[in-house]
Amino acid sequence: MNKTTRPFNPFAKKPLQSKKWIISIVGLSCVMLTYFVSLIVAIKNSAIAPHIVSLSNLVITFLGSLVGAYTIGQSFVDWKSSTSIENISRMEHERKDINADIKIMDHYADKYKDDESYAPLNYYEIN
Repeated sequence: MNKTTRPFNPFAKKPLQSKKWIISIVGLSCVMLTYFVSLIVAIKNSAIAPHIVSLSNLVITFLGSLVGAYTIGQSFVDWKSSTSIENISRMEHERKDINADIKIMDHYADKYKDDESYAPLNYYEIN
């Protein structure tokens, strides 16, 4: 496997099923709604426009920070779970390889058990 490509993850979610995408879309929608509401209020009543602009600026900053923090946290959780899934998959593959090697060794040990030329070194006395 090439180091630049990631293996297929059958547990990966599609974008609209992922919590990160959902919160990003909801956060963007809230920011746009706040922006347009403050724009309409500022146009309707120009006397409170400076206050609305500063208030909407604070709300948009807060929403952006909240969405960013949640997205980073969810990314960490997704990364942690995908890493553990990959580790489990790799360990199962290594276990199958080890079991295959043990079967091969047992086969040849059984096949050549009576042949003295295949005896281990500690079998002979070394002077």
